[in-house]
Amino acid sequence: MSEEVTERDRAMARQLGAPDEVLSSLERGAWPSVTARENVRYAEAVEDHLSDRYGETFRATEVTLSRGVLAEADSVTCTVDSGPFAGATCKCTFFPGGAPQDGGPQWSDTYPYVRLHEEYEAAAEAAASSAFGDLPQGTWLCDAGMTERPYPEVENDVHDQGQSVSIPPDASLSVMGPYLDGHVWVYLSPECTLSEKDYSGRVSRMVEALRRTGLDIHWEAHKVTKPLDGASFAWEWADEAVRSGQHAWQQTGDLLGVG
Repeated sequence: MSEEVTERDRAMARQLGAPDEVLSSLERGAWPSVTARENVRYAEAVEDHLSDRYGETFRATEVTLSRGVLAEADSVTCTVDSGPFAGATCKCTFFPGGAPQDGGPQWSDTYPYVRLHEEYEAAAEAAASSAFGDLPQGTWLCDAGMTERPYPEVENDVHDQGQSVSIPPDASLSVMGPYLDGHVWVYLSPECTLSEKDYSGRVSRMVEALRRTGLDIHWEAHKVTKPLDGASFAWEWADEAVRSGQHAWQQTGDLLGVG
C-alpha cells in the first residue's frame, strides 16, 4: 500500500467516522498509524471489488481487522448504494494477502443473501405448504430462513469435492441453491388432530418437495404437546415449547442440494 495520502483516503476516513486526530493527520498528508491506513485502504479495496463484481455501488461503513493468532479474514461492512437492493447491508470478508494456504477462498460476501434470501425462503415455505397447507388455519406454523453469512466466490463443486467452481455474480437460485444454507421449521399445534401416520406422510411430502428445489437446507417438523392454556399458537410460544422439550413426533434432516 502506497504511503501517499490521497483525497479518496481522506474522504474514506471521514466516511468511516475516523477520530479527529486521524483526520487531522491525513489533512497534513501523513498516516497516523498502520492500522489507520489498513482501515482506509481495505475499505476502498472492498468497495472497488464489490462494485466490479456486482456492477453496483457500495459504501463502506465499518472495518474489522483480524488481530488473532490464527490467520483470519478481515471484514468490511458496506451499504448497497445503487440497484434494486439499495439500502441493504452487505458484509465482505477477505484476505488482503491473497487466498489462504489451506486453499480457502480469498473473497466472500453476503450479497448472495441480499439477492436471493426472499426467493430461497419462499421456495422453502412453498414446500412446507404443499404438505401442510390444507390444515386448518392456526394449527400449524412454518418458519423459513436463509443463513445470512458471507458466501465464497469460489466453492467446492457439489458434484466433485476435488474440484472448485467459480460462482457467477448473477447466479440464479437454481445455480446457487446447493451452495447456500438455511432452514425450514414446521410446528403443529397441540390442538392439531393429525394422526402420527398422517404427520409422517406429510413430512415425507415436504422433504420431497424441498429436494426438488435443489436447496441446501436443514428441516425440522414437530408436534407441540405443551397445552395452550389460553395462549395463541404463535411462533415465539411454539419455539419455546420445542426448546423446552414439550413436543413429540420430532423429525429433522438435512438436504445438500445435489438432487
